[in-house]
Amino acid sequence: AFREGLPLRRADWPGYLEWAVRCFRIASCGVADATQIHTHMCYSEFNDIIGSIADLDADAITIETARSGLNLYRGIRRQWVMGSARRLEVLPWFAIVEQPAREFILPLTAALLLWLVVLAAVAGLVFNTVHFTRQRIVAPLAVLGQAVARLSSGDWEYRFHIEAHDELGTLAISFQQMAEQLRVSFAALERDRAKMAILNEALAQSESKLTQFLEAVPVGIFVVDARGTPYYANQRAQALLGRGVVFAADASNLGRVYRAYVAGSERLYPTERQPLVRALAGETTTVDDIEIRQGDRVIPLEIWGKPVYNSAGQIVYAIAAMQDITDRKRAEAERNTITEQLQLLNLAYARFVPNEFLQLLSKDSIIDVQPGDAVEREMSVLFADIRNFTAMSEKMTPKDNFRFINAYLSRMEPLIAANHGFIDKYVGDAIVALFSGQADDAVHAAVAMLHRLTHYNTTRQRPDRPPIRIGIGINTGRLMLGTVGGSQRMDSTVISDAVNLAARLERLTKTYGVSLLISHKTFLQLEAARDYGIRLIDRVSVSGKLELVSVFEVFEADSEELRAGKRATKTDFEQAMMLYHLGAIEAAEALLDHCLQICPGDHVAQIYRERCDQRQPSSEH
Repeated sequence: AFREGLPLRRADWPGYLEWAVRCFRIASCGVADATQIHTHMCYSEFNDIIGSIADLDADAITIETARSGLNLYRGIRRQWVMGSARRLEVLPWFAIVEQPAREFILPLTAALLLWLVVLAAVAGLVFNTVHFTRQRIVAPLAVLGQAVARLSSGDWEYRFHIEAHDELGTLAISFQQMAEQLRVSFAALERDRAKMAILNEALAQSESKLTQFLEAVPVGIFVVDARGTPYYANQRAQALLGRGVVFAADASNLGRVYRAYVAGSERLYPTERQPLVRALAGETTTVDDIEIRQGDRVIPLEIWGKPVYNSAGQIVYAIAAMQDITDRKRAEAERNTITEQLQLLNLAYARFVPNEFLQLLSKDSIIDVQPGDAVEREMSVLFADIRNFTAMSEKMTPKDNFRFINAYLSRMEPLIAANHGFIDKYVGDAIVALFSGQADDAVHAAVAMLHRLTHYNTTRQRPDRPPIRIGIGINTGRLMLGTVGGSQRMDSTVISDAVNLAARLERLTKTYGVSLLISHKTFLQLEAARDYGIRLIDRVSVSGKLELVSVFEVFEADSEELRAGKRATKTDFEQAMMLYHLGAIEAAEALLDHCLQICPGDHVAQIYRERCDQRQPSSEH
């Protein structure tokens, strides 16, 4: 039926099964161990048969395929067996081998029990190991972890104990010691923190007071650190600078950041001249030529810069105090205007009252001079006058007269000032000049005036502009210099016989036909008499005085030819002059004739020769 695929009826099952058992069950065939019997059957078809017994309809059982393998199922006797089927190669049969399941499973069960015992032993060992580890390692570590957590939360009074004498015990002891040290340290820190809190509060109060002080001062306060970075600026400084602390600024760009310019210019204030920069270099400075520009507003400032040192002597800050000097600048401008006006006024006054006159009176200004102020000094007086000015002026209009005199005086005045003298007054065309220094100054000025006059005369060679001649007399002596007048009008003047003698000497220049005469008092005061062409020409009496005055001619400004002749005859002339005054007329005449022979243009020698002729007795007598 299996082979043919015929349907099986349930009624035929017992017979077929009995036959199947006889045909298919194989004995041991000499094999001792039945477990080693290998027989072939189609286990899938067999399973189909067995399954059909319980579940399938007999008419529906059909074996379609066959496959080999090992299956567990209930056998003929309804016992669990292990069976395997295989199709035979020679016959169209299947061979089935069965073995009771208990024989097959028993060794496996024994092995499984052995493994279970081993696993139980291993589990016990692992449990004991884990328990040991937990008791000796995990539990102490948990205690340490709890201690760390408590200490981390700030519970420095927490104490713990670990019963261990190994490394964990040592670690626990070390940890407790560390915790104790930390507790002590934190306690000290807490005390220090309390002190620091007090100090910080005091410092904050001090800073607050300092800030109040700095804000209360009427000037701007600006502070930079050692790098030049702005550190502090009070409200006044912020108002003056137009902005507060700019932390991006430094020493190199302070002027640009705060728009600081050189006063009155478009140039930024140089970095190296800024007070704060110089203070960082250790300098204490003050500047008042700086201005801050805020839009259209210009604020001139005066700034004081000073370094701030630490205890080690290092510069840690630089502080600057600043103030607005707009009012002061305005006042200075007004003062400068007034000063300029006063200077112009003084210059105008100086044209009437020389500054040298004020200095001799020990006055700073003409305002300080009062009528009656006077001083006695030894000075040299120079008196200069134009010859025949009256006759010349009669030929000129008043306008031409003033023009001529001003042209003449404008050439003479600088020479007097250049030789440390000053003009006391003009008397018509005459000049009265005073020299408070050496007598040489007056002689130098007189010689220079004569040289300038010679040059001036080269421009006066027309009939309407004839050459002019002047006479100069110089005397040295004590005189009174002061002011005369009343409350409405006063003038400076000199009062002394020395002035009168100078005027007398100037008049004698006309008598002797010379340009420059000096008294013996001036001659004796000369430091370098040998530098001049000088000779003695007379002895005269002063009006109202019994004293005779020796008169010396200074011919240094004469023409070169005349000057050379006078130098050559100087000794003979002076000897002839002395012989004349002693009455030795004939001897004097001989010397004078010799002098005139050498220097025929010597007017003084000619005058003395004429005097000799006048004193010579007549041949009729």
